[in-house]
Amino acid sequence: MEFRDYVAILSGLIGILATFMWIMGMLVQQINKRIDTVDKRIDDFRDNMNKRLGELRDDMDTKFEDVYRRLGELKGEVDRRFGELRSDMDRRFGELREEIKEIKLLLHKVLEVPHKQGE
Repeated sequence: MEFRDYVAILSGLIGILATFMWIMGMLVQQINKRIDTVDKRIDDFRDNMNKRLGELRDDMDTKFEDVYRRLGELKGEVDRRFGELRSDMDRRFGELREEIKEIKLLLHKVLEVPHKQGE
């Protein structure tokens, strides 16, 4: 084999290697494009989930505020009604005390036995 043959073989191998490197570069480019597409989809999904979670959080906050406000209204109503009941019961007990005093006085008058002198 002559030097030219070696040069031709080496030139062919370099050509094959260059073609292989070009093919590998194209594959890497395609893989990078797909990775970028997947990254973009993941980012879009994450953004949509964060947006939706924010909306849900705001909705839940609004609902909790409504529930707490309504509970406050109900507590106020219950306190008002208990206050009315308490004052009504105090008034009724006062009336009953007066009636009991009157009944006691009447019972004392009715049950008074005239004392005989000497006894």
